[in-house]
Amino acid sequence: MGSRGALRIGALWYLPATGELVDAQGAPVHLRPQSIQVLAVLARNLGRMVSKDDLIAEVWPDVNVTDDSLVQCITEIRRAVGDRDRSQLRTFPKRGYLLRAGPVPPQGDDRPDELPNDIPEGRLPAGAFAARAQPLLRILPPPGAEPELARRLAGWLETRGLTILEARPGEGVLALAEAADQAFREVRSVFDRVPGLRIAMDMGPPEADPRAARLAAAMTAPGILVTVEVREAAVEPLDGIFADRGEMALPGEPAVRVFALLPAGSEARVRPELGQEAALVPTIAILPPRPARPQVAAGAEAALGDMLADDLIAHLSRSRELNVISRLSTARFANRDSSLAGIREALAADFVLSGRISVAGEQVVLMLELADPRNDAVLWADRLECRAEAMISAPEVVMQVAGQIRKAIVLSSLQELRRHALPDLRSQSLLFAAIGLMHRLTLGDFMTAERVLRILIDRAPDQPTPLAWLARWHVLRLQQGWSDDPEGAARAALDCARRALELDPENTLALTSEGIVLTNLWRRLDEAVLCYDAALEINPNDANARILRGMLYGYQGRGAAARADAERALHLAPLDPHRFFFLALAAGACIAAQDYPRALELSQQSLRMNRSHTSTLRGKIIALTRMERQPEARDAAQELLTLQPGFRVDTWLRTSPAADYPIGQEIAEALRAAGIPN
Repeated sequence: MGSRGALRIGALWYLPATGELVDAQGAPVHLRPQSIQVLAVLARNLGRMVSKDDLIAEVWPDVNVTDDSLVQCITEIRRAVGDRDRSQLRTFPKRGYLLRAGPVPPQGDDRPDELPNDIPEGRLPAGAFAARAQPLLRILPPPGAEPELARRLAGWLETRGLTILEARPGEGVLALAEAADQAFREVRSVFDRVPGLRIAMDMGPPEADPRAARLAAAMTAPGILVTVEVREAAVEPLDGIFADRGEMALPGEPAVRVFALLPAGSEARVRPELGQEAALVPTIAILPPRPARPQVAAGAEAALGDMLADDLIAHLSRSRELNVISRLSTARFANRDSSLAGIREALAADFVLSGRISVAGEQVVLMLELADPRNDAVLWADRLECRAEAMISAPEVVMQVAGQIRKAIVLSSLQELRRHALPDLRSQSLLFAAIGLMHRLTLGDFMTAERVLRILIDRAPDQPTPLAWLARWHVLRLQQGWSDDPEGAARAALDCARRALELDPENTLALTSEGIVLTNLWRRLDEAVLCYDAALEINPNDANARILRGMLYGYQGRGAAARADAERALHLAPLDPHRFFFLALAAGACIAAQDYPRALELSQQSLRMNRSHTSTLRGKIIALTRMERQPEARDAAQELLTLQPGFRVDTWLRTSPAADYPIGQEIAEALRAAGIPN
């Protein structure tokens, strides 16, 4: 049937003229727009393979997406047309897809005599295949099977994307799969289709006397045996459940360690029992970005992708708000076409980061995608470019991606908060929603964050994380000037922080919150610096503890140390929701170091993000005064008094931790010179 007319796909019809998929009665079958576009491209190329890159280029011409977006569309099309055995929409692993349309013969009861019979007898030339390790299968028919069964099995496997090397009545089928996941899937399918088969799997390029063939010949009962190399490439339970069968003797070589592939559902999978902690903290799986060109999978692209995954895992593992799956576990998915649902099943992940990487000379291009496997939703996708040298020697890309991941999870949680009633929301969504609401500059959202955190504390009273964040909430309320009782808010912050530290003495968020209260409310700087030091001893990359310690050093007149801490904190938190606060404190550190142009630059950047932050305005006034730019300093002072009409220098001195040090008097002098009343 030509591609101009209606195409029969399973039980449905595709109408190229209108781009519709309809049932037998002509009623439209709903697909997402992207899925309809994918179907249209495949229909225009009926009977021909369309590469993944060509499909992505046609359907998403101006959007950077990964293979997962395309896989989602293919899955939706197959689900709609009922293509359970993938006979209508064929996958060529790592290459592309091919659409077959027209009358579809009934599948009956999947008896062996319904297998196709279009594979010529004999061995295909092995020299045509790459000499790399691929899953090699030997399938032996049961004793007494009809002579044509081997060729029919081969024909069916060929439709599933395997390369048939041999199909002879007496020797069964020798086939080569592109990847381990494809081999396991098709081997289980053919074993269910034809009882009594003996199947052996090994890894390697095709050889004159492959070990898979000798292993199958040594089997004494039907089943599926795999070598240890194949088992190492498998992922339970996606590829099946494996049982160690020990060593098996083969003629002419040392014994081989083998494993049996058990029937699906033959053994329940053991799950960890994490209790409240699992309900509170979401889990992310970071998959190494796959090379955009499979033929260079062992080269620079794969190496840089592995390095990025390693660095991201190391960076995010320091966060107490995320469980991060280990690198050795996610590496199993490096070269697999696995669905998000499959990854979630195998890794119990709430979020999955995947992508592609390409290298052209010294330039690296990353296309990354963060997805929620519960609903296949893409939460964030971006295209990043950098030089290979920068990716290896500097952490900017890692921190940029990590910041975007946190931001996307927070936004996703906020959306869930709007869609569902608070008591019904998952605890991990509550936590990230609270974090997002805390960092908004509106009082209503900020106050909602407290209610969310208290629900979490009621749910998990023995967990330190919600208590630590509630301590931080009280601190932020003080810093924003939203508390009518500063002393009471300080006591509440300190109480939450100390309760969190009783549960977890190494909770850096609680240590930092305690340090803020000791610094700003009670002016006990010697005790506060111990809190910051303890937090940074646990996690040297804690940006909050570092910027706050820098501020404290600035109060003490230790300008160089203050500047060093502040600049490093800016480096560690490039996308923090309170970036303006980091910039403001860094400006203060530069004032302590007497670098007034840098202090002015940082203050102006901070005010661009939050023009009503009065602490930043004070830093700007001081920098302009020290630079002898008095007219601009007076303008900034008037802006400060407009926002805070009752602000007075003496009042500031009575409350500021800097007042007990020489820098406090210098700041007071600069404020008076700009016209701030005494």
